[in-house]
Amino acid sequence: MKRLDRVLRVLMVAALLAAIALLMRRNDFVALIGALVAGNSGAASVACAALAALIGAVLWRRLRAHGIAVEQRTVAVLILSSLAVAGVEWSRQSAGLQSESVQFMSDGDTLYGTIVRPDSGGPYPGIVIAQGSLNLPHRSYAPLATALARQGFVVLNYDRRGVGRSGGGDKLDARNNAGAPYIRQLGRDLAAAAVALRAAPRVIPSNVGLYGISQGGWVILLAAAQDSQIAFALIVSGPTTSTREEGIFSAATGEDDDHFARRPPRMSLADADAVVDTATPGGFDPRTTLGELHLPVRWMMGAWDNSVPVTKSVRIVDSLARLGKPFRAVVFPQANHGLMIARGPRARMTPYWDAGVWDTTVTWLRELSRR
Repeated sequence: MKRLDRVLRVLMVAALLAAIALLMRRNDFVALIGALVAGNSGAASVACAALAALIGAVLWRRLRAHGIAVEQRTVAVLILSSLAVAGVEWSRQSAGLQSESVQFMSDGDTLYGTIVRPDSGGPYPGIVIAQGSLNLPHRSYAPLATALARQGFVVLNYDRRGVGRSGGGDKLDARNNAGAPYIRQLGRDLAAAAVALRAAPRVIPSNVGLYGISQGGWVILLAAAQDSQIAFALIVSGPTTSTREEGIFSAATGEDDDHFARRPPRMSLADADAVVDTATPGGFDPRTTLGELHLPVRWMMGAWDNSVPVTKSVRIVDSLARLGKPFRAVVFPQANHGLMIARGPRARMTPYWDAGVWDTTVTWLRELSRR
């Protein structure tokens, strides 16, 4: 019995430590879920530590129920240690940074957000985050804002109208979030956010740019067309085709049923590209706006994106670049709409960002902001 007792103790400790090691290691998917829920990448660590503690507590109770003695002190130390590590990870997310709540006006409505900046030095270039089409509170983008601030930027991350504390939702047609009026309204809001950030402390007013995701790519182009002082833009998985062409492509691939392309698309991407090539542009079409812009813009896209017609979008970017526009696009092989690897030869148990995504982000933002 004593030998069994020792073996079970070792197994319990091993299970607890394995849970911490597996779940607190860098796991993009777990970190993403934690960020969406709590607005802090450390949330994933806290959840993992709590799970590890729960595993330890359950094992301890099961062992006691079978008459196997396990020192409560040992279990308590392990549980408290895991929670302490999680607490350190949580606090590390905001170390060296300062944040403040802000508000600004757009079309008569008050929008609310948060500015994150390095806690000393400056002034710094500024970045405003343009969200994707989901009506998520801005805390969902807080880990991105934190990561950008650590690279030496002052970042404005705000609730789009009608979300969180921001007003003005009645000016949006929620039934058609891909309609031209909807996107143009968000473009005016983003331009107002850029004005607000230029007035913030420790920001270089002449060096404020935009970072957009998915639908935010369209929104960025409209904001830049309205505000000639916007200095640069970086767009992730944002189409340069019209909203109608994007809708046709998404319908062909079955994007609504598998947004992050965990499975092969309903129609091959090549066939979906062919369908889009014959489609007539409609709805909001950014081509005219792109032709009017002179600021440097960079696009990052995934080759296995089943939401955005990447092939046609890149073709549009390249054609404008050949005409002298300061535009450039890069495509990451096997990456999906979120620039994550979710299937194929490089897939793992959980999706993860392509290794080059963050390196490219940092390199391009430093280049664009002349840092």
